[in-house]
Amino acid sequence: QIVVKSVDGNWGAGSKQAVSLIYEHRTIALLGFVDGRSAHLIEQVCTKAEIPFISTLSPDPSLSRINIPWFFSTLPHADQQAAALAKHLYTGESKRNIFIVTSDDYDQRFISRSFIDIAAGNSQNKPEIYRYATGQDDFSGAASYITETNAEAIAFFGTPEELESLVEQLTLANIDIPVHTPVMNLNPNLSERYSGPLYTLRPGNPTHQDTDAFKARFLERYGYMPAIQTTYLYDGLQLLFRAIQKNGDESDQVRETLSNMSVPA
Repeated sequence: QIVVKSVDGNWGAGSKQAVSLIYEHRTIALLGFVDGRSAHLIEQVCTKAEIPFISTLSPDPSLSRINIPWFFSTLPHADQQAAALAKHLYTGESKRNIFIVTSDDYDQRFISRSFIDIAAGNSQNKPEIYRYATGQDDFSGAASYITETNAEAIAFFGTPEELESLVEQLTLANIDIPVHTPVMNLNPNLSERYSGPLYTLRPGNPTHQDTDAFKARFLERYGYMPAIQTTYLYDGLQLLFRAIQKNGDESDQVRETLSNMSVPA
């Protein structure tokens, strides 16, 4: 049986709901589709209760950096995503000028900071950075700033909705340089409105092998295609099922099985 709890509301809801799931509902493992702040709270509760926790949304690298044996993640963390972006952007073009657009979102800041550190070491030109508050929908300032630089590409760290607002301003300003993002669900209509190319990270080999079938089932049930983040959640659920089927449904057995699983990168 799957028990669902929401962490929406006041800060701290993550730990309260984790306690409820573990001690009231007697869950054997937790599957989190939450941001980094909530994931940290849930991780602390799971560590104390010795319950496996699989995070499927936050790229916060500090969640796994302390090597808590009860914590797992299906999403590449911030340093991994930043390194993949930097490799794509800088390989063979060490002098490439990158313009960075980043929000102050808790999770996105981890990726942008890591990318900025890598970019500073890969380019003779310090990358230009435009920072904005989460939820911003006016990027005319960013577009104006970009026109004053010699940027050859944009690295964007924010939400899909904010990216759409940025692309709108870039189009109005006749800017058509490539835009690159970390793991994100891009609106396919963006490519019709923006003349420049748009790139986002995608896993080469998802954990689940029935991706197309899963997407078809999701579309039939909900009427729209699942976001890339949803497939990482699906990965986590499949891993839990696999662990339970393989070695039993005791929490320590699930943790042991998860820690020894070999899954595609």
